[in-house]
Amino acid sequence: MAATLLTTHHVGGRAGTRTFPSLKYFEKDIVNVLYEADESSISGIKKETHYLPSKTIILPDCLSGSAGKRNFYIYNNRYFSSLYPLKPELTNAYSFDSQFGWDTDPKALSLVETLTLDTVTLDEVIKRQQSATIPSPDFLSLDTQGSELEILKGGEIAIRNTVVAIATEVSFTQIYEGQPLFGEITEYLREIGFHLASLEIFNTESSSHRSPVGLRGKGFIQSGEALFLRKLSNYDTIEEKITSQLKQAFITFCFGFYDETFSILNDLSMKTIEELVSSDTDKVNYLLFLIKLKQMSASYPEIFPVKYSDILTYEQGKTRFTSKEVNINFQNIAKNHYEEFGEQDFLEALNILDTPDYFGVEEVAHAFDLIQSANDLRRRRLEQIGAIKKWLLLEPN
Repeated sequence: MAATLLTTHHVGGRAGTRTFPSLKYFEKDIVNVLYEADESSISGIKKETHYLPSKTIILPDCLSGSAGKRNFYIYNNRYFSSLYPLKPELTNAYSFDSQFGWDTDPKALSLVETLTLDTVTLDEVIKRQQSATIPSPDFLSLDTQGSELEILKGGEIAIRNTVVAIATEVSFTQIYEGQPLFGEITEYLREIGFHLASLEIFNTESSSHRSPVGLRGKGFIQSGEALFLRKLSNYDTIEEKITSQLKQAFITFCFGFYDETFSILNDLSMKTIEELVSSDTDKVNYLLFLIKLKQMSASYPEIFPVKYSDILTYEQGKTRFTSKEVNINFQNIAKNHYEEFGEQDFLEALNILDTPDYFGVEEVAHAFDLIQSANDLRRRRLEQIGAIKKWLLLEPN
């Protein structure tokens, strides 16, 4: 029987947090596995996670690219602790930490202890823990201060077999000695069937000297967080294909990639999903949510924004950025659009969608307490409808 619980593995769980969002209605559907190499942090992690309705497992393992003994560098500010030593020139910098409201200074970056730890790969942990009912990850996230790429390589079997999404901290400049950068991580994950979905750049305010308040500006880009999704064409190695596809559909919805969600749902029959639900002993809510989404999306009228090629001819496109004025033929745009969809049917469908209230899948998201997603979907719908009305001259004078 397929395991329907959604398993998240977060490597670098010092703060007791994870990258996957905490979702009230779906928290019971989740198994959290948190890894932290610094055992002094374990009690704090337990304190931060004890209230969660999801099952939480904390492993004091130091993950790396291969098993063996490694130095683990503990810095005064524990968030910088890593298998990799900080580059000396960076230990003299100041940076304002907006999360905590303090200046990270050279003393915060001073090395206070070097531990010798036994390291293990993610694949070895999965193999070791199978008898302890710790499932392989569906969603893998990493925040390990430079060692992310080798940990990914040490978990390649697990990634190929079960993982559908990866969130990892990435760096654009070397903060640690020998640290792989963003491009290397992206290329490796591309090779094993994942593509970059999003990239958040962290706001840093770093300088080699300490400027007074009021005289500080932007810091150079150092790091960020990247989300990678399994390519939908790359399911040959997945152990439970349908279950993993549905997990990916749910994860992509939570991160705002709704097109990906509905692409997956459209490729699966309602009977297939309902059969999985009927045999689901864990009674996960996210499958019920996906069924509601599929049901609601099936009734959507198929209208689309106006195409570029209906607005500008080839010749107009050539002269668009010259001094020559481009005359837009709005009547012709409307004529081409209505010929494709049918004027009366199109206008009726547009009128149905043109409401400030939650509509369709937005209502489903709202009912399942995914308020941010419901608002995002509504904003996108109204924005696109506004653009359609502009090109078809349907806006009131």
